[in-house]
Amino acid sequence: MGADFVAASPADGYTLLEVASGYVLARALQGLPFDANKNMAPIAMVSSSLLFLFSSKKALPNVRTLNDFLDYAKTNSQRKLPYGSNGIGSTTHLAMILIEKKFNLNLNHVPYKGTSQYTIDFLAGDLVAMVDSLTANAAYVKAGQTVPLMVLLPQRTNLLPDVPTARELGHPELEVIASHGIAAPAGTPRAIVDRLSAAIKQSLAEPEVERVISVGNGVMYLDPSQYAESLNETYTKWGKVIRDNNIKAE
Repeated sequence: MGADFVAASPADGYTLLEVASGYVLARALQGLPFDANKNMAPIAMVSSSLLFLFSSKKALPNVRTLNDFLDYAKTNSQRKLPYGSNGIGSTTHLAMILIEKKFNLNLNHVPYKGTSQYTIDFLAGDLVAMVDSLTANAAYVKAGQTVPLMVLLPQRTNLLPDVPTARELGHPELEVIASHGIAAPAGTPRAIVDRLSAAIKQSLAEPEVERVISVGNGVMYLDPSQYAESLNETYTKWGKVIRDNNIKAE
């Protein structure tokens, strides 16, 4: 509804939309076309969720690293190892599919209606792994109940500086940019878009703004052209995963 409202608003720079990559993913899942430069006027990418591959301490007490997890999964390949996500076709689901296909694992997807629901089963050891945000799991990591194996962003986070990135482990194709950004209605004059983007970039350099965003996200500024390219790449990447694995929206 918000996207429709903004799309129908005057292209004057006074009505803006907070765009999560889930919006692009939903269009791919529904088989709808998407072109960032036609559907909207991208202004700036602001951040990306801090997504990790986690293992359950209760289910896999001896797993500490990605290689530990892969060794366990391959040793136990005769049975499907369960993992959770917050729904079929969600970012967390598709990211786990990438991992499963990359390493030729035998996993069983258990979809839930929300993060809190599958976190309960994950902590109880009913699920062995999940891709999820650090925001939702920081307390469980600190308590030793959840083990972070790999960061799915291009850079490490200083919140868990010892956890390697997928790229550092030799798997850059597993990176997942779950972005958050700002867009205006399509047709907004480029001069207005550039002025707003510059203001956003300046605000992101403010320590207090960076501190608030960094609580659960990695600050990642992209200018209008870069942001449009990133959104289109997201649509293309997940569209292929959805088609190749015959994933249907529920």
